[in-house]
Amino acid sequence: MAPDERALRAHLESPAFADGVERGRWRLVGIEWPHVLVAVTAAPRDHGPDEFFLRFDLARYPVEPPTAAPWDPDANGVLGQDRRPKGERAGLAFRPDWKSGAALYLPFDRVALEDHPQWRTQYRHHAWNERATSHGCCGSCTICSMNPITKAYRALRGLVRLCGPDRRVRVAIARDLWEDMCAELGRRGGGRREAGAFLLADPQDGRRRVRRIAYYDDLDPGCLTGNIHFRGAGYGKLWDLCDEAGLRVVADVHTHPAGGAAQSVTDRANPMIARPGHVALILPHYATRRIAARDVGVHEYLGESGWASRFGAGAARALRIG
Repeated sequence: MAPDERALRAHLESPAFADGVERGRWRLVGIEWPHVLVAVTAAPRDHGPDEFFLRFDLARYPVEPPTAAPWDPDANGVLGQDRRPKGERAGLAFRPDWKSGAALYLPFDRVALEDHPQWRTQYRHHAWNERATSHGCCGSCTICSMNPITKAYRALRGLVRLCGPDRRVRVAIARDLWEDMCAELGRRGGGRREAGAFLLADPQDGRRRVRRIAYYDDLDPGCLTGNIHFRGAGYGKLWDLCDEAGLRVVADVHTHPAGGAAQSVTDRANPMIARPGHVALILPHYATRRIAARDVGVHEYLGESGWASRFGAGAARALRIG
């Protein structure tokens, strides 16, 4: 048996992979080296499949990243466009218009990394790493000892569990508070530099309805330098404010020039709060004009899976103003 296949089989016998099988998250279908067919469980949906199949090419594992494609085991070929996972998150990873759908548009896919070498540093926490383990406490428990292929399966399972239109509200805010915040951000940025704030809500409020705004430059007076350079001392003041008010941070917001509401490379690499589920809002035109929900970029941090971004109608669903 070749060394790469031996390494893969050892990882498939690890507690982390076995835990996913036991919990019904994924299962090994078969190995025809260097190809491995895995089924990843989908969320229950009317007329939807119970699982999606992915065929991995794991040559030179784990030194080289894998590449994979959604697979139709009956036809023994790449899964057709009409049967792929869809939605605001999954649709990008499983996009059929890139490489004819024969690879994953994710930073642990070998083909994607060949086209986007900057992803290795831009998404260093999510890109393939032959020595990768999950961030954790000890390096020996199920989560902390997760090997690279299991981390990949875990990220994919998260994506297919969320396939289909995601209509959950991520942030809710009263209209008068929203308009006051936009006006204040525009004033603080003066129409020529970025400004921002943290949005605070009641920890028990599952609707994540914003109760208070904490502006970056109130917490860190020197942070508005054109871009935003928010320092550690500002976080200390933020946590003190949250403790005193009995609130928690559910989102952050900052402004961009012109009509851009997409994240910059710096934005994506440096979440203000690196906690899955945290939302980053981006307001165009330095917030110097009236801004509706559909004008905003709504970017949700997913942890190992990167970011889910919503614009237009998707942003209006995720951000409720009123």
